[in-house]
Amino acid sequence: MTPLNRRVFQDWLLILAGVFAIVWAIVRASVQSITIDEAFTYLYFVALSLSKAWEASSNNHVLNTLLMWISTHAFGTSSITVRLPALLGAVLYVCVCGFLCKSITNRFTLRMLLFICLTYNPFLFDFMVAARGYSLADAFLLAAIAVPVWNRVKGRPSLQTSCVLASLALGLSFTANFSFAFVDGAAFLAIVTWAIQRREGETIVGTLGFCALPGLIVVLLMCGYALSHWPKGELWWGAHSLKEMGQAWSSLRFTNWTRDSEGPVGTRP
Repeated sequence: MTPLNRRVFQDWLLILAGVFAIVWAIVRASVQSITIDEAFTYLYFVALSLSKAWEASSNNHVLNTLLMWISTHAFGTSSITVRLPALLGAVLYVCVCGFLCKSITNRFTLRMLLFICLTYNPFLFDFMVAARGYSLADAFLLAAIAVPVWNRVKGRPSLQTSCVLASLALGLSFTANFSFAFVDGAAFLAIVTWAIQRREGETIVGTLGFCALPGLIVVLLMCGYALSHWPKGELWWGAHSLKEMGQAWSSLRFTNWTRDSEGPVGTRP
């Protein structure tokens, strides 16, 4: 096999791995039972009037809620339409992963291993299906990180355009799930540092503006009302240590396994 044919074959293997991940997510979305959090989001923020999409609540992930409202009102309510925004996030996430893996290394083995770790990780893939905003938040976060790589590898778009695109992606990531505020902030600092180091003739203030303003405008337009009316004590449940988090996760997995082994609720003796 010539080097050219080998490269084409390797590229197609990577594409097939991505397509399988997307198909797997679609199948899971169609057969997996709706969880209580997904049902709560739909019943309280999607099934009612559109104004509920901007209600200040830790369970209301604004961008995801808006897209769920559009998909369910356009195509009817089903497991697929409720989870369609999550699946769109999964498609974007897989595509960005493929781009990053091809850009980071030329070694096919490393590309494939990195791609599998990024996409087939069960701790992450579960959120590619759940209608909770995590899929979109992950996808836009990774897209923001990929923009500087795109600029570095391809030499385009321009630095200013790259900053704007990355900022918009981080803003959309935050609107999809408020719990991404800290990691989005860390990514923002990394992108600002990169942009300042690569600026040519642009002032630091101007570079900061390109990096911050587009995302800030998106957040204020989409989530300004919810953030300004945020009730105190809304976020109250969480673990106090990694050990406690692990114990809670193990208990939850065991409970779900027990329920699954007992069969559907309506069939239990």
